[in-house]
Amino acid sequence: MSKYITIGMDLGNKKHAACALDQDGKVLWRREVANTPEALKPFFEENAGATVAMETGLCCRWISALAKSCGCDAIVGNARKLAAIWTNTRKNDENDALLIAEIARSSRRLFHPVELRDDERHEMVQIIELRDVAVSQRTQAVNSVRGLCKAHGVFIPKCDASCFHKVAKGAIPPGMAWKFRPMLRHLKELAATIKRYDAMLEKYAHEHFKEEVELLQTAPGVGQMTSCAFVALVADPGRFGSARDVGAYFGLTPGQDQSGDKDAPKRVTKAGSALMRRLLVTAANHILRASSPDTALKRHGERICARGGKVARRKAKAAVARKLAVVMLAMLKSGKPYDDGHAARKAGAGIVS
Repeated sequence: MSKYITIGMDLGNKKHAACALDQDGKVLWRREVANTPEALKPFFEENAGATVAMETGLCCRWISALAKSCGCDAIVGNARKLAAIWTNTRKNDENDALLIAEIARSSRRLFHPVELRDDERHEMVQIIELRDVAVSQRTQAVNSVRGLCKAHGVFIPKCDASCFHKVAKGAIPPGMAWKFRPMLRHLKELAATIKRYDAMLEKYAHEHFKEEVELLQTAPGVGQMTSCAFVALVADPGRFGSARDVGAYFGLTPGQDQSGDKDAPKRVTKAGSALMRRLLVTAANHILRASSPDTALKRHGERICARGGKVARRKAKAAVARKLAVVMLAMLKSGKPYDDGHAARKAGAGIVS
């Protein structure tokens, strides 16, 4: 009988609300299950064969894997696209579990199932995210030290963030140094931590994704961090029907709100991975620098910048980031390194945009 049951689970930090529907959509039971493997395993074993539906979240990866290992058909829906759940005026855990079950039972397509990354790609993403945390802490600390010194008329020279603690130590007067000394030591430790994560990422990528990462680094503006994140987050390039779809996947295409004769312009959707989007925009910014080599991607951005103003510059960054993502996916699909002449011809024909 379990194979005809759809179980909706609203995942929580301490416990999960579960609601089971039969094949006709009638509520069979409602339960609460503790958020521990010891409590969830017997729950899934008892309902082996059932479809277990849940939204994306911090715990969905290991819970869905556990459900599958116990004989359940686990599906994970994209929480961003399940507006019926988070806009419900009577939102609570029980109602959320019921809505999840109802949507998953009625139509898998409307539940917007996602394909979770494999273990190797998930590990690489976590290394990148941990490094990103350390970089954010360093940026905040550097800005704070600069600002506090500026209040005393002390201006620390511009330098790379990795050696800021050395430059600041020499620039801060002895009478002020005592209060900045602990923070400068912290910055030194952060620089060492980031360096260790860089080495860790390089080693891991070389062991698991050497060919793909090295291939992507032939594209302009693409370094180790961007190439590793792209390989990990794209996973299987074949799941994209067209290379252009990757722009929307990472939220770099404008939203659409068309109705009748109205088609108002919208900002980029910012869907998908914020980390990947930031890395692509950083790469685009590098491509658009005056000192960067002349490439088809740079010329594409310069044509948009020529319209003038800060808005044009911002649009150029987004456009180059989107085009770069399309080029990178096409490279993964073809297995061929970056060819600027080919990219220029594609851009001229309006194929890569």
